[in-house]
Amino acid sequence: MEGMGAYTGTQMTSTEGVAPVGTSAPARRKRRMSGMSWIFIGLLVFFVCAAAFTALVSPIKTVRTVTAPIVKSYIGINEFKNTDRGVIIDSVTTPGGPADQAGLIGGDVILSFDGQPIQNEDQINDLMVRTPVGKTVDVEYLRDGEKKTAKLTTISCKTTVV
Repeated sequence: MEGMGAYTGTQMTSTEGVAPVGTSAPARRKRRMSGMSWIFIGLLVFFVCAAAFTALVSPIKTVRTVTAPIVKSYIGINEFKNTDRGVIIDSVTTPGGPADQAGLIGGDVILSFDGQPIQNEDQINDLMVRTPVGKTVDVEYLRDGEKKTAKLTTISCKTTVV
């Protein structure tokens, strides 16, 4: 049949990606990566770059700890407890020390130190750091409801601060 509407079969030659005529093998297609694969690759690249950046920056930002002895005044009392009127002496820890020689005992409430009213433990510790070693100071304290004053001379105490 050779008419205008007649079908004429064309034979294809074997080319890349197309199966030869007469074979049942499917044509090979290029596989595309899925979106999840791209996300995985992106995260992998991110973490590798972050690790490289950290490896470069870490040696630059080394933390240096300097231990320096600080000489502060010491009065022979290690612990104070806060009260509403001052600080209570927990106990006099150094026999023959400044607090012991001044007559202070555990349970006394320190109201002022070197003329400065005391509100809390941090304040008295700060005053002892700022008071020169060997200075004689007035300590106003409360014992059994009576206000008393004592004079004590500070001694040195070396502490290490990191």
